Amino acid sequence: MKKCLVIVVLCCFLAWIPTGAEELGVQEGSLYVNNELILKDDTVIKTDDIFIPLRTVFEALGADVLWNSDNDEAEVSYKGKTLVCKRMDPAYPNPYNLMDFTVKDKKTGEYMYLSSMSLLGACRMINDRIYLTAYTASYLFENLKCTMEVDREKNIVKITEKKPT
Repeated sequence: MKKCLVIVVLCCFLAWIPTGAEELGVQEGSLYVNNELILKDDTVIKTDDIFIPLRTVFEALGADVLWNSDNDEAEVSYKGKTLVCKRMDPAYPNPYNLMDFTVKDKKTGEYMYLSSMSLLGACRMINDRIYLTAYTASYLFENLKCTMEVDREKNIVKITEKKPT
């Protein structure tokens, strides 16, 4: 009887110990692009916000993505446009470790609005990849004629290209 009690207590203790990503407060989620589940190492990540991997989504949409490490920018060729996506250290310190993010059309030089009132969006570098906040990603993909749905409880993000009418 004492052995059973010790085993039960030990199992409860081991189940309580946090491990790896949970310890950091990181949870992985599911990413769907055009209704297909994207099975890659870099998927949706939830910490204090939901973060969406830029390259993974664009490649799933059929875009070509080139990274220029000298300038910290990604050049994205998508539906006849070339977009320059740039991450920058913020002009001011912030407690969330977010970086500023911009997107401009390479041909016209025009910047996209990545929030209701700003050309700046927010991103994080995670494992040498740009991850956009859900808020920034929603504006970016809306500008590119896509819809984006986020289920924050289940950590699911769905990005779908709108069909031409």
